[in-house]
Amino acid sequence: MTYEETLNLKIEAEKTIMETGYLYKYLIVPEIEEERIKFFESYNEKKYTDEDCKKYSSNKEYLVWQTLTDESIERIIKESRRRFQ
Repeated sequence: MTYEETLNLKIEAEKTIMETGYLYKYLIVPEIEEERIKFFESYNEKKYTDEDCKKYSSNKEYLVWQTLTDESIERIIKESRRRFQ
C-alpha cells in the first residue's frame, strides 16, 4: 500500500481500541521484510513518527504493524490469572 493508504488504515485500526478494550500500538512499517527489520533495529518509541518508515522503504510500499502496549500485556496477564484461580 502507499503511505497515504497505510496511514488511513492505521487511523481506522486505532478506532478499534475503544471497541476491544485492549491498548494496541499501530506502526507504519516498510512492506519488504529486510527493510522492516532495519526499521525495527533503529526504532525508538520516544522519537518515532509515522513518516520514519519512509527512510527505510525502497519501493514506497508499507503495511500497518500491530503491537500490544505494555499496559495491554499487563491486563492480559491479570485476566488470565483470574481465569485460572
